Amino acid sequence: MLRGSIARSTPDKLRINNLEIERVKKFKLLGITINDKLKWTEHVDSICAKVNKRLYFLKKLRRANMSGSDLLFYYKSIISPVIEYACAVWHPGLTKSQSHSLEALQRRALRTILSHNTDYNDALFISGLPTLADRREELTRRLFSQIQNPAHCLHYLLPNKRDPDTIAKLRHAHSYPIPTVKTTRYKKIICYLFTGTFSVGICPNALCSIVINLYNYVIHLGP
Repeated sequence: MLRGSIARSTPDKLRINNLEIERVKKFKLLGITINDKLKWTEHVDSICAKVNKRLYFLKKLRRANMSGSDLLFYYKSIISPVIEYACAVWHPGLTKSQSHSLEALQRRALRTILSHNTDYNDALFISGLPTLADRREELTRRLFSQIQNPAHCLHYLLPNKRDPDTIAKLRHAHSYPIPTVKTTRYKKIICYLFTGTFSVGICPNALCSIVINLYNYVIHLGP
C-alpha cells in the first residue's frame, strides 16, 4: 500500500526473493481495515455488518423473555466490544456520517432491550451507558494519558513537548507542537488523535506508522 507523494508517481513493483509483492489500496490487519487514504469507510461497514448479526440474536433473546438486565449484559459483553474494538486507532478519523451509523447500532440495541418507544437519551440514562462517541473519546483520552508515561511502549512516538516558559505566555497553548500540514483532514486527525486538552502534533509522514503501532498496542487492551 502506497501513501503520500509516492502514490502519485508509482515506483517499480517491489520484488522479494524473486516474488512480486502485491500492491493494494487497502488491507485488513488483525481485524482493522486500513486504506491508502486513511479513511474508515470499509472498516465502519465491516463493524455494522458484524453488529447487525448480533442484534438479530439480541432480538431472539428478547422474544425468549430474557430479562432486561441480562439483555443489557449481552449487549455490553458481546456487541459493545465489537463496536469499540481498537477505537483509539480509527475514532479520530471518522466522519459525522460514520459516527452516526455507529451510534444507530447502540440506539437499535437499546430499543430492543427497553422499548421501541423509549427516547434514546432516556434509554442511555436508564441503562447507564454513554453515547458511543463519548465512550470512544474517553478511551482515546485514556490511551493518550497512558502514552505520556515515559515508560510506555508507545511514548517514543510523541514529539518533544513545547518549552514550558513559552506555553506559560500563551493564552491557548498546547503542550505539544501542532505541525504545518497541507490538508485540513490531516490536521484534524493529527490534532484529534490525542483529543481535547491533549492536542498534539505529529509529522504527517509518520501518521500511518503511528496508527499501526497504536493499533498493535490497542488490540490487546480490550473494551
